[in-house]
Amino acid sequence: MQNMKANYSSAESALFRSRLFSHGDNQLHRFHDELKQRRQLFENELQQSPETNDNWTLLVNEGDTKLYRKAAGKTGKPGDSLKAIHTVKNITASEICHCFWQIENRKEWDRTVENIMVLEVLNETSVIVKQTHHRVPPVAQRDCVFLSSIIKNSKVNSPEKSGRKLLDAWMVSNFSVDHNEEISSSGCVRAFIDVALICRTYVTPPMGGGATTRDCVTSEITYFADINPGGWVPSVLFKILCERECLNFIRSFPNYVMTKRNDVNLI
Repeated sequence: MQNMKANYSSAESALFRSRLFSHGDNQLHRFHDELKQRRQLFENELQQSPETNDNWTLLVNEGDTKLYRKAAGKTGKPGDSLKAIHTVKNITASEICHCFWQIENRKEWDRTVENIMVLEVLNETSVIVKQTHHRVPPVAQRDCVFLSSIIKNSKVNSPEKSGRKLLDAWMVSNFSVDHNEEISSSGCVRAFIDVALICRTYVTPPMGGGATTRDCVTSEITYFADINPGGWVPSVLFKILCERECLNFIRSFPNYVMTKRNDVNLI
């Protein structure tokens, strides 16, 4: 097991690049059972349509993007839950989830992050991360410590859609944990997160039986987010910020992935 207490270094960068296409959770760690349980919860939630579930309220329905909210009283958690769904062409689930999981590039696409560091590498697919966010006046600055894990879901069950065949599915799970070697951030209030990014790739067979290209690929993205600010925040402001950032992410992140992967052969 490898502990790390510094900002993302070139050595850490090389570590993650070498493990970019790891497929499984091969080495057990002390959070394994909790991680397995959380993955299962989100997979179960994925199978339930929010359209037929009264707990979810549709907030946004624009083109290929939908945003839902589940009120705190229905989640059993301190804050509301958000669920965003988006469809994008020309990139795969693997590419989307790996770009989301890689710590080294987080500040390139997440404008809320001020600083990020890896506290511990649990195994090839799971790390513990500390992230400090920019302050949003009038509230105090926030930081969080969370486990971030990526896995290829070999048990996914999804029917064909309009002639498209399911190629694969990936999940990134980020959730707050306690870490006994955590480095405190002066003046910060500890926030708590429970986030999952689940992506599925569908392929439309090319006409005439030609080679499969990016034009044949469509990915469905589902993003779950439960955020507990951990201290005083005006409730209306907090809801607005969470909904805005969730929409910004689900719409802009695929574009970021395209800039990183568009000139690379399909995985």
